[in-house]
Amino acid sequence: MRRLLLRAAAAAALLLTPALAAAQDPNTRTAAEAMSAAKDAYNREDYPQAAALYLRAAQLDPGARTLKGEPYRNLARSLFWQERFDHAAFWYDVYLKKWPKNKDFDQVSKELQSVNAKRANPDQPITPSLVYPQPLLDLAATLHQRLKDDAPALTAQGGGTAALYALAVERGYALPDLADAADLLREDLLRELERRLQQPDDAPIPLLGGDAEPIAAAAERLRALRTLPLTKPQLQRTADLQLLTDALRALANSQHRDALAALDTLASREDTAPPYLPYLHALALLRASRPDDALQRVQDALPAATPQLRPWLLLLRAELLRAQDKDADAARDLLAVLAPAPTPDTPIKLAPPQGAPPSDEPDPPTVKTLQGSDGEKTIKIKTQEGKND
Repeated sequence: MRRLLLRAAAAAALLLTPALAAAQDPNTRTAAEAMSAAKDAYNREDYPQAAALYLRAAQLDPGARTLKGEPYRNLARSLFWQERFDHAAFWYDVYLKKWPKNKDFDQVSKELQSVNAKRANPDQPITPSLVYPQPLLDLAATLHQRLKDDAPALTAQGGGTAALYALAVERGYALPDLADAADLLREDLLRELERRLQQPDDAPIPLLGGDAEPIAAAAERLRALRTLPLTKPQLQRTADLQLLTDALRALANSQHRDALAALDTLASREDTAPPYLPYLHALALLRASRPDDALQRVQDALPAATPQLRPWLLLLRAELLRAQDKDADAARDLLAVLAPAPTPDTPIKLAPPQGAPPSDEPDPPTVKTLQGSDGEKTIKIKTQEGKND
């Protein structure tokens, strides 16, 4: 009876991909949670559920990298008890090839030999096609090629490489190369996210006009990033970009207190704060009717401002000074933006006098009239080469 029940459960499991079955469980948000739930299912002999959860753990920790392959080994064991010997052999093979130095290598090798003896066709090569249909393998190949080609991570209407990754995971793809795909996709999403929060032509100030597209695009990439496991530095970087996006959205919606709360938090992280933060912070203070604090923020930031940021700070200070009826000081800041003083490395070129030849033309000959010794006037011409004719 137990064997019949196991076969019925296995047949039912085939109707759902393992990833979809696990995705229905709200308690599998992390690989550790999936592993804990999988072990519980395995110990109560619910092998289809255990298999689905072990596969999910290998997706939540792409390629089971930090788990050192344990989900793959336990997935194979769960499939063995369902008598799905081809599938079990495949995942045993994945584990042994990827983690040959694990302490249980000899034991797992014996388990694979036992499984191979039970396969209907032991001579059939152990390849991904034993487990996955060809369309899913083609999808995975396309995903890796797009990542190699630096194709957009996200496109309009939710397309792009991130959509392919999500679809592959949804269909149950969990091979170890998922780890490499996740690494590349994370960096692509972060790079696109930061680019969306910049002005065109790499200007240092994020867009603050009426166009909400950059903020919406940044929010989409943040949502995509949250579906991927992140390292601690990446988590910090993502959290900072989330705060920046929240601040920009709040500024655009005139929610000045919310903007200030986000920017205050960012300002406390000196090592990771973006270089244009002082401008945003001062702008939020101004819009929150705190002009004196805004002016002080600008004053504090100007000495260390980058050449790209300095004009923006001067323009904002000019606006604040005009509000204080300090028109002369405001005009000085405006002139500094419109006609900035040359830096020490910038050569100073003086305009030639009116009517003078261009500076790249040779000087004209010098003509002098001299008085000869015998009283007769003579003309001496000094040429460009310094020779007398």
